[in-house]
Amino acid sequence: MSNLDLSTEIAGVKFKNPVLPGAGEIAEDVRGVRRMLSGGVGGIVSKSYTSMRLQVRRPRPNNFMLRGKGFMQAGSFLNYSTSHPQTIDIMLETEIPRMVGECKNADVPFIISCWGMIEVVDGQLKDGSVEDWLSVAQGCEKVGADMIEANFACPVARKPFEDNPMLVYEICKAVVGAVKIPVGFKISPTMGPLEKLTKMIAGAGAAFITAHNTTDGVFIDVENEVPLMVPAIGGYSIGRPFLPWSLSRVITIKKTADIPVMGIGGIYTYEDALSYILCGCPVVQICSPVYIKGPKLLKEIIKGIESWMERKGYHSIKEFQGKILPMILPGMELKTEASSATWAVPPDTPFVPVVDSNKCTLCGSCEACFKEVFKVSKKEKRFEIHDEYCVSCGMCISICPTNALTLVDRETKNRIIWTGKGLAQPYIDLLKKKRVFK
Repeated sequence: MSNLDLSTEIAGVKFKNPVLPGAGEIAEDVRGVRRMLSGGVGGIVSKSYTSMRLQVRRPRPNNFMLRGKGFMQAGSFLNYSTSHPQTIDIMLETEIPRMVGECKNADVPFIISCWGMIEVVDGQLKDGSVEDWLSVAQGCEKVGADMIEANFACPVARKPFEDNPMLVYEICKAVVGAVKIPVGFKISPTMGPLEKLTKMIAGAGAAFITAHNTTDGVFIDVENEVPLMVPAIGGYSIGRPFLPWSLSRVITIKKTADIPVMGIGGIYTYEDALSYILCGCPVVQICSPVYIKGPKLLKEIIKGIESWMERKGYHSIKEFQGKILPMILPGMELKTEASSATWAVPPDTPFVPVVDSNKCTLCGSCEACFKEVFKVSKKEKRFEIHDEYCVSCGMCISICPTNALTLVDRETKNRIIWTGKGLAQPYIDLLKKKRVFK
């Protein structure tokens, strides 16, 4: 695989590969940086540091996995750790220079995640807030950081920005103008309106956007009738199910402004990382699963990307970065232009399922159909499809655990519409018509 070029670039800063640790305790000090570098990452993103002394007080214990069906498999956990327990002025004098040195020795960029004072009076930043952000940014530049990720998304700090997005522009503009190194801004999955927010950040001269930080959550121990571990709402790392949500917003950002996006959220496999890259992200950040699996996961994802590229015949990241973007259409276009978009109701809907009896195990999973299209009896070895009730939704195709079901044209029963993989045929036809699919 020596002929593969995994390098990528943002604002003139080069990364040897697109996989970075996300801002968290996994890289909050020198030991953490060394540990992440052992995973072969293309760069380091530090834990978020702030100048706000009260915000660095950390309740303990503060992290826990959510157990039970769905949560463990997804990798979901709650986090109450907030920012690093020492203010950034202390860290800039002590630990951060050593972290920078480790990255220099490894020849990878060091990105400091940070935020300054956030105090709002009557909807406006309190006097001295902007100056504090500038002081933080200039301190990061002075210590040798290659980039700054200004964090608007920390669960304990984001509310003023969500309430008044103009504060984002005010700080962005000031910070970008105060330093020479590239500055990007990290947003939460609930900040918006997203298109307006994107335009403000891009218009302020930001070098990139990081999307997204965690959302909020709480969990209840029903048996003991108390909140689990901590009696407060904290940061909720949703896990892999967060991927589609985050990707949809990344796509919206990319279609709104020509600005690089560091994709983060729900990345548990190399396919997840590639999803962000195919949607236009030059790099991805991986945080939550590293808490669970350690830096070996980073190695696995990098190797997975390499193997995928080799199998697909790609030689560089740039060859496929953003390939999917033109294929993502507004929902209204599907309703008005897709050949299968109709007002039909059963039995006049266009598609129905057919079963491959050689694959079907009569498990009965398809009987969950909300239109009761399927009747299955394992005892009687009977499988019935009542397609007169079928609404052509395709849900049954993805439910079937053995891939025994295929969606086909209702009239001919032989034109395949969807097998559960890739695009459904009507949308292939639409994208070919628009010349964005080969």
